[in-house]
Amino acid sequence: MRRLIDVGLALGYAGLIFFLSSQSGFPVPRGVWDFDKLLHCVGYAVLAVLVARAVRPSTPWALALVALGASLYGASD
Repeated sequence: MRRLIDVGLALGYAGLIFFLSSQSGFPVPRGVWDFDKLLHCVGYAVLAVLVARAVRPSTPWALALVALGASLYGASD
């Protein structure tokens, strides 16, 4: 059951990223855009953590693939 919840969280977060990136614009407090790259990095790092929790990689190579997957998802955005 726990694994199903972890997979749901990872997919839901990926969907949230997709939804937010498809918006033409939304109100953001002034000064936040100065940290745009940092916010993207943190957002996709959270995605990588959620995916890692869902797939539970057992080797460093598997963990690297999880990070690569989250990075590719970000690049496709």
